[in-house]
Amino acid sequence: MFFDDVFRIGGRLEAACFLIFMAAWLLLLPSCGPDKFASRSQTMSTLERIKDDNGVYDAYYIDVKYDYDLDKVISECQRNDMSCLEAAYKDSTLDSGFLAVLLALYGQQNSNGMSFACSAFSKRMAAGDWIMGRNYDWGASDSSMLLVHCKPKGGYESIGIACLSHIFDNEPLSGSVQTKAALMAPYCCIDGINEKGVSICTLMVNAENLKQNTGKPVLYLPFLIRMVLDRAATTQQAVELISQYDVFGALQDLTTGTIIDYHFYISDASGDARVVEFDPDDPARATTATGSDRVTNFYVMDNNDPAGSDYGYGQDRYQALKNAFDNAPEATEDVGWTALHNAWQDSTIWSFMANNSTREFTVEYHKDSQHRLVFKDFKLVKQDEETEE
Repeated sequence: MFFDDVFRIGGRLEAACFLIFMAAWLLLLPSCGPDKFASRSQTMSTLERIKDDNGVYDAYYIDVKYDYDLDKVISECQRNDMSCLEAAYKDSTLDSGFLAVLLALYGQQNSNGMSFACSAFSKRMAAGDWIMGRNYDWGASDSSMLLVHCKPKGGYESIGIACLSHIFDNEPLSGSVQTKAALMAPYCCIDGINEKGVSICTLMVNAENLKQNTGKPVLYLPFLIRMVLDRAATTQQAVELISQYDVFGALQDLTTGTIIDYHFYISDASGDARVVEFDPDDPARATTATGSDRVTNFYVMDNNDPAGSDYGYGQDRYQALKNAFDNAPEATEDVGWTALHNAWQDSTIWSFMANNSTREFTVEYHKDSQHRLVFKDFKLVKQDEETEE
């Protein structure tokens, strides 16, 4: 049970603080309704540490039990980061002032000096399964990782990954505010796979601030991942969904003003793998979807020619992914892991392999290849049940 985990992992003081917080929240939020409160309380009760690296940064899991309202959150975005984040925190925590509380406690993230080096590929295995592999590299600092299980009404079941540094929550079991912040999980995933075998991840590129403005509804970049996981049964459907919106929000460091733009890699069980980008040379930043078997941190819309891209970097990792498969007698998951390991950087926080055919999702955290976190049918297989590489 969760409270047994809290006592074991964090000690009696941590559990007592959590219980006090739960009682206080029950008294302070009567207007939210018992069902909304209960489902969020139930969600927080599922939060657990699943990999302890004996430091600040660990791996956690949460099962989202409440009915988040993605459409409502999207409708409340006002083409600026803060309005979208406020809407997401309000929906997830039932507290319109919660983002302000986090900013007051932890300050605003400073991305000055960040370096990103993410890499991903899509490949058909010799056995016939289609695999997406991905490294998440974030050079600003280390981060805790949150595995997020969602099963929305009318949507597709999924498992995603959130970088907890992004929401000021690297120690989500350390106190009441930190635990409550983890309710934001559905809105901050940057990777994932759904029950239809659609996988998605986001990678950084260099470009000007992204603000499409054609009169369509507005879609904030971080919510794009959630929309695809919940609603896309194929890569084509994902592209069609994204194309219905004016996408904005190349994320801006609230302290330095630095712009961080992104593209998205999407693949499905049929092997349809595309990079969704927003043309940096077009004033309208038109949405493009280019077929590609791999991607790093430059625009692949430039004819998949690393030397032809004026924006970004990562050509060495792009080639390293290809070399691993070219040098192997056949494509296997072991070769896939080798490809990811060959593209590792000092800043690699996690790697995953998503089997779009079987929906199995396997994660290496902090380059620990001996203790992978394996999800089958969106359920965690404990580490001591895993086989060695």
